[in-house]
Amino acid sequence: MFFVDRKFRLPRHWSNREIKKIAPSFTGDIVNVSAWDDRDKQGKTYKDYFINAKSYSLTNYTGYRGYQNQKREYPLDLTTDLPAELTKKFDVAFNHTTLEHIFEIKKAFANICNMSKDIVILVVPFSQPQHESDSWKDYWRFTPTCLRALFEDNGFKVVYEAESNMRRSGIYLLFVGSCCSEKWKEKLPLYEPIVQAGRFIGAPSFFVRILQRSKYWMRKTANRIHRNKQTNSFSQLPDLDLKRRDYKDYDEYVRHQGEKLIKKRSEIEKSDYDYEIILTDRFKKIDNFSGKSILCLGARLGGEVRAFKSLGALAIGIDVEPGEKNPHVMFGDFHDLKFPDASFDVAFTNAIDHVYQLEDFLKETRRILKPNGIFYIELALVSPGEYEVLDTSNPEPIIKTLTKYFNISSIQEISNKTDYINWKGILYCLQKN
Repeated sequence: MFFVDRKFRLPRHWSNREIKKIAPSFTGDIVNVSAWDDRDKQGKTYKDYFINAKSYSLTNYTGYRGYQNQKREYPLDLTTDLPAELTKKFDVAFNHTTLEHIFEIKKAFANICNMSKDIVILVVPFSQPQHESDSWKDYWRFTPTCLRALFEDNGFKVVYEAESNMRRSGIYLLFVGSCCSEKWKEKLPLYEPIVQAGRFIGAPSFFVRILQRSKYWMRKTANRIHRNKQTNSFSQLPDLDLKRRDYKDYDEYVRHQGEKLIKKRSEIEKSDYDYEIILTDRFKKIDNFSGKSILCLGARLGGEVRAFKSLGALAIGIDVEPGEKNPHVMFGDFHDLKFPDASFDVAFTNAIDHVYQLEDFLKETRRILKPNGIFYIELALVSPGEYEVLDTSNPEPIIKTLTKYFNISSIQEISNKTDYINWKGILYCLQKN
């Protein structure tokens, strides 16, 4: 199998997820500029992403990995004057990691903009190892400030921007510019300018952070947690037909839950981005969340928080182990929320199977919701794994307890399936009674 170094692989996969998230919003004639064969390096083509396109074309420079005389392919040198036949020919011009290889950057940028009647989508490196050959060179790295200025010089306004922020890998920027920015306010994720690109550069690796945190865990736990038959067994809860994992005490429960992110961060990072895309697509069909305050309970790295933010919400998450410098999730225990009464319009969780005291959890969630506030629960219909606390494979005991504090507005079967996650469940929409 051909192996791609993570410094190049991870930002490519990140950019593919970002493009997949926004591509369905675009219609009309779309062109991939300097596309080679249009492959996304994950087994698909970018044409597959733009499912609502009227037409899809390519341009390529003549030479290495260039023009192949395919159907709907145009020869194009971005460093020369744009042919009249390509001027304002397309509704969307898309270019992925080409501009760093073109010395005449302003000319190339202007040509891409002049091909589009409205939208330009660009993916460029902010930080990446130099890569070149005899046929092509590597000249540039781009900052958000630079891209905003280049778009402005060409009569475009940035309507969306994002940065890959994975450690020990290259960093890509994805920018979307428009000539008609007002019409995209409700169609694209909420525009949040990148404040400090590359903030993870020089940060310690995952393993170094594990070592750095070991003193914290020693102070916190005093003794190692021994995974014995007790913590891997489940017992029936009194007065409720529900089984819960056995813990010595509440502190052991908190320590066990906090271990998950540290031990499985790589898996959680991969699934987190996929989950963000799934939730964004799901909830944009459910309600208008623009301007609503949302609390995400048990949010780990914050995929659900980012999803709601992309839909215009004012969202924050809590978790007993949110990781270091998490801009989306703060430390918190969902059994004892540190927010005033009636603080949020909406609450969301997919972590009810990680709850220790179900009644306390529901009382606290109800307390922080405004009158008639909404609580969305994604309940996985699976047997407990290594870190699940409640056995939710049978949802009936959960539903019985929910109805003591909330009215059930709707129930929807869901499937969360990507390369990294795969579980079926139920989405409950509850209203504070």
